[in-house]
Amino acid sequence: MWLLGAGCSSDAPPETHESIPIITLEKVASVADGVALGWFVFEAKDRGANGDVLSPKPISHFTVERQAFLTGKWILATTLPPSARTYLDPEVEYGGRYLYRITSHFVDGRRTSFETADPVNGPPLWSFKFINPSKPAEAAKGMVYVKIVKFEKGYGKVEAKRIQYDGDRLGFWEETPGAEPTFVHRVSLPTGKAVEVDFNTGATLKSVLPTKLVVQVNRCRVIYDKPSGDRVGCDQVVEPRTLQVHQVIYRDSQGLHQVTVPDPGNFDQLCDHHQKNPDEPPKDPRLLQARLVLDEADRLWDIDSPSSIRAYQRLLKDYRDIVVRLHVRNRVEGRARQADDK
Repeated sequence: MWLLGAGCSSDAPPETHESIPIITLEKVASVADGVALGWFVFEAKDRGANGDVLSPKPISHFTVERQAFLTGKWILATTLPPSARTYLDPEVEYGGRYLYRITSHFVDGRRTSFETADPVNGPPLWSFKFINPSKPAEAAKGMVYVKIVKFEKGYGKVEAKRIQYDGDRLGFWEETPGAEPTFVHRVSLPTGKAVEVDFNTGATLKSVLPTKLVVQVNRCRVIYDKPSGDRVGCDQVVEPRTLQVHQVIYRDSQGLHQVTVPDPGNFDQLCDHHQKNPDEPPKDPRLLQARLVLDEADRLWDIDSPSSIRAYQRLLKDYRDIVVRLHVRNRVEGRARQADDK
């Protein structure tokens, strides 16, 4: 931490102290669109040696740099405003490996940087989503609506969609009615621009077959406020159930792959809010605050146990009733007691 300030005389103006915000990397992951980065800025107001409050030093902007692993050459990926906490990098390649450096630039021209410790792989080239599979008893072939997602360098995630049948090459169909089948399809980008993309996946749909399986079903369990009885949110739970499903089998260069596809609505029995956003927090501010403290305590447990223990102790002191409602009492109490053993 850097401290700025000067002044020796009692008649001099009060000293000005500033603290450098602590920047930590929260996320670096390969996704269908590229490489996703996320960071956290901790701007606590510390106290200096004379007891004065140290105000966080203002950030003017961030820069994100990328290095193809083992090349030693950093390339500027983007410049972001001080409010930024995430960045999605589409300028990477399938099969590549990358390091990232995020630099915080302060208003006086100074800077601090941190780098990813380990390389992250570029995004997968292909992914498939199978929707509404069907194999009627009288039909010769099974069929399924296929969404093919491809990572296209410079554009990020692009998609092509079509109903395909047993034996079809995935991505191979008529671009317009009556035309010759092709792998090249015209897709729209988020910017509105249309481009032609090659969807030669190298995969073939082998079969679509109905069956019954014991599967894990996601559903919401409502949380009610005890004094008022009002609904304040819900927890997502997973339960085993025997359901009607379809097995979709396809082959690519890596061999056979089997995907279990439920009939519509079977796997995810979530509330409307979580269907739209599975990570949406509850509306109750106190419940939301307790969850934020719990998430931070869990995150710090393996990397900063003293801070983690203090967070668990705060949960027990300020949010004990919510800890019980969230079904994490044993974990929180057990970890909070670790301070007594140190």
